[in-house]
Amino acid sequence: MTTFNGTITEIEVRDNDKTATVKTNPTDTFKVTNDSVSSFEAMMSVLSLARVVSFPVTIEHGPDKEINKLTF
Repeated sequence: MTTFNGTITEIEVRDNDKTATVKTNPTDTFKVTNDSVSSFEAMMSVLSLARVVSFPVTIEHGPDKEINKLTF
């Protein structure tokens, strides 16, 4: 697992398949997991707040760039 630290600059949500991607600073793109509805909604809540308030987050992810753990 790899760790990334930065701020969220953009969130794109696709409702039809409940997927989302986030762009960050420093520049990178991550996929929000949609393994379960509750984890997807919880991550989207934290990521949305991080985008609005612009506080740094720590993202742990695998090689597929899917977020496995999110801390702030």
